[in-house]
Amino acid sequence: MTILIAPDKFKGSLDSFELCQAMSEGILQVDPAREIILLPLADGGDGFGKVMAHYLHTTAVVEQTVNAIGKPMTAQYEWHAESRTAIIELATASGLTLLKDDERNPLQTSSYGTGLLVKSALEKGAAKIILGVGGSATNDGGTGILNAIGYRFLDSNNQEVYPCGGSLGDIQSIRLPEHPVDVEFIIACDVSNSLLGKNGAVFTYGSQKGATENELQLLEDGMQNFAAVLEKQTGKSIAHLPGMGAAGGAPAGLMLLPNCKVQKGTDIILSHSKLNDHLSGASFVFTGEGSFDKQTLNGKVVHAVASATKLTGIPVIAICGKVAADHAMIAECGLTFITSICNGPMTFEESKQDAFNLVRFAAANITSLIVKSGTLRHE
Repeated sequence: MTILIAPDKFKGSLDSFELCQAMSEGILQVDPAREIILLPLADGGDGFGKVMAHYLHTTAVVEQTVNAIGKPMTAQYEWHAESRTAIIELATASGLTLLKDDERNPLQTSSYGTGLLVKSALEKGAAKIILGVGGSATNDGGTGILNAIGYRFLDSNNQEVYPCGGSLGDIQSIRLPEHPVDVEFIIACDVSNSLLGKNGAVFTYGSQKGATENELQLLEDGMQNFAAVLEKQTGKSIAHLPGMGAAGGAPAGLMLLPNCKVQKGTDIILSHSKLNDHLSGASFVFTGEGSFDKQTLNGKVVHAVASATKLTGIPVIAICGKVAADHAMIAECGLTFITSICNGPMTFEESKQDAFNLVRFAAANITSLIVKSGTLRHE
């Protein structure tokens, strides 16, 4: 019998490759003869590029760019020469974790550094660009990315404004680049937030990016203005479309590109991992993510794996850093069994620091139950 291991990351602790390894070691500790297939997964956030590189066998392109506050840095993206596809993570150059706490200010931060990576890919002759948009430090509506590839944002005096969250209210018109950006552009996005309102880019994510209560309203006012300019420019109302509020509204601005669409990052990864093909020979599926909670049902990896497995009848087991759900939610997700890695009283930091061993221990315990009974069921 074969066990398929297909988890997401434990953000800030283990990436999906390390999680695969920990689960595998725990299983083999109890059942050394068990055949195991490892499928590291991701959504459109942190780790998206690394996982895509694993399945597509890409090469890394390292470029000089800037972070979200304009400081020089190097960053990389993945390049698949055969298909001329570039895979870029917005967080690689414009990520929140690249900034110190006192540097986080979405009124000032810009996605321009990510745009320089996009520009590099275009100069290499990219036919397709896939952009994972999780983990951003910005609230600039994607204006930084667009500015780096030739778009100009003008105020009422026809003067160019700097692309950042604080300037969105000044934009009155958009000057398109001389040559259209004629590539297939896919935004890998796993959240459904619209651009505006209480569930929009600003009020959902602005605080964690450093905005104060007063600044949130300034950012929202600016985003409302930018949405109106986008509608005038494109002839389309995009402000309330699902996903436009991700990454500080970057998907909304990127709709200016001639051939741009949004796809779930989990769907992109699952397709390249060929999960469905591997399911045909599996007896059990192990998956996992940092926190199993109400957000899980909105397209996160554990739910995606359980959904893909549902019709096969194969038991799906989730090992998570934290479980904040009742039996009804677990059943709705389609899981057979779920457990937290916390096997006793411990702080969150303690569980993060010892996550690899705790995952391995949980996998070993679950495998022992499987070996004894051949199945698993919640009481």
